[in-house]
Amino acid sequence: MTSETGANDTYFRFQVSESDFPHLVHELFNGAIDPKSPIASITTERGRQSGTASAQLSGLTVSEQVATAVNILAAPDLIMNCRTGGGVPTGYLSACHAKSVNPDAFAVVTPSFERAFMVTLFEDQQQFLTAWIAANASAADTAVVNLISSKMRYESLVYIFHAIDLYRRTTMQNLLQHSADTSPTISVDEFTGSLGSSTKSGDLRWLVPCFLALTPGLDQYAFQGDITHVEELTRRDVLYVEEEDGTPTETLTYGDVGRSLGIEFHRSWLSAAGYETSVRTSRGWRSTGRAFLAPTSLCNHLFSVSGSASEAFVDHAALSRDDLADVLAQQLQRTGEAVSDANDKADENAAAAVEKGNSNPAPKFCNQCGNALSTGKKFCTACGAPVDIQTA
Repeated sequence: MTSETGANDTYFRFQVSESDFPHLVHELFNGAIDPKSPIASITTERGRQSGTASAQLSGLTVSEQVATAVNILAAPDLIMNCRTGGGVPTGYLSACHAKSVNPDAFAVVTPSFERAFMVTLFEDQQQFLTAWIAANASAADTAVVNLISSKMRYESLVYIFHAIDLYRRTTMQNLLQHSADTSPTISVDEFTGSLGSSTKSGDLRWLVPCFLALTPGLDQYAFQGDITHVEELTRRDVLYVEEEDGTPTETLTYGDVGRSLGIEFHRSWLSAAGYETSVRTSRGWRSTGRAFLAPTSLCNHLFSVSGSASEAFVDHAALSRDDLADVLAQQLQRTGEAVSDANDKADENAAAAVEKGNSNPAPKFCNQCGNALSTGKKFCTACGAPVDIQTA
């Protein structure tokens, strides 16, 4: 159990073994652990098999800060799950907030070494974000031109990422061959063929598999390759089909935007993070946002994912470190406000149902957003979640 200094503030941190965690929770938390809690799986099946507690546990159970962190993690009303990877070792953390335990504090749990978990208690949202940005963002301090336009289908972004990956790969091959070629070209067959293998590779050193693996929720969308996305690359000045005497060839060459992005990511991209924020409402947990962060020396590329039950879209922003901090603070603020908003909506819906009397069937509500479901509709009209998986 230690107190450590972060970028600007002092935060409280302790490590507990996997076998001791169930005993620690049993000592300090009296309620039912929320199934969505990041420590739920640690304290159930593994807890029953963990045996007796170690002698080191007694020092933790008498700490007020440990008790606060455990209670926040056991019954949160806001969770930010984050996966990290890229050219660095993969990692995972869950940041939780529980207003009823502490109106300001955030507790973070992440796997540590030797079958243990590291728990950190931050005084407030700002202190947590300062530490998170220090670990995951670049130090870029000026705004840059957004070469990847704002909104697009997520498949189009995959094609852009693949064009960047191929620029990086071709540049590396040229270096190994002592070639001075600074304008790499790719055959159409090479582009389409390698895209399929890239989406399935799971190799987080490349943007495409990194984006697909780290961004929560993308696994619900089946990736659909289509020639229209190649045409989108041309429209965005990323790749062009070369022509010979006015006739299209089977060779793709990079436009100014594609070359600039290729150079930027080849020279300075190393790590990435994907995260999702969720809130607990009176009708269950609801996702409030998903995003993928790819920092480079020029800027922090933030890709926010939204969508319906059938397709996903991505909003891109090229942010300085300070701008990223502001965006994340606003996202967490809106997520916190969504807790009370969703509960208020559910209460209003319940009151309306009672007012109608028992003669009418009880309405169904969306498990994702709490909105009342319309009769005969296959999807929630508010958030797009399928009705066939909803419960009354």
